[in-house]
Amino acid sequence: MYNIRIMIKIINENESEENNSNSDNKNERKIRSTKKELYKKEREEIINDLNKIIGIDEKNNSIFLYELERNDKVKEYIRMNLKRIRRYHKTGSWGYFSNELSKGKGNEIGLLRSLYNDNDYDIISKMKINNFEDIKKQYTMLMFYKI
Repeated sequence: MYNIRIMIKIINENESEENNSNSDNKNERKIRSTKKELYKKEREEIINDLNKIIGIDEKNNSIFLYELERNDKVKEYIRMNLKRIRRYHKTGSWGYFSNELSKGKGNEIGLLRSLYNDNDYDIISKMKINNFEDIKKQYTMLMFYKI
């Protein structure tokens, strides 16, 4: 009789351990929210601010790369909001934040493109002939499309 009680006790303990491990597995299966889901409004604010500075809207969705590279307001806005950008986006693989110049360290335009790509924009580049500073040649035009 004594052996049967011990066996029943062991079986009950094993069952309770299995139930605990199942509940742990259920907790482990919870999916964490991504930064894209958590900071949707904040990300939209950054993109809207950049759109205003660049001059992009629903009718005019393109800008020459030449103009963008010389737009100090865009560069200043990006530098002033680096903390927000890092907080609201997953930036670990972005070239701007790397330690190597060859990967794009410090390139604000590269960071700008990464921001738009991460916020579901498609950026298409085309070569167009234009006249900047009395020099007529082919320049890269960037077109921003919301996916």
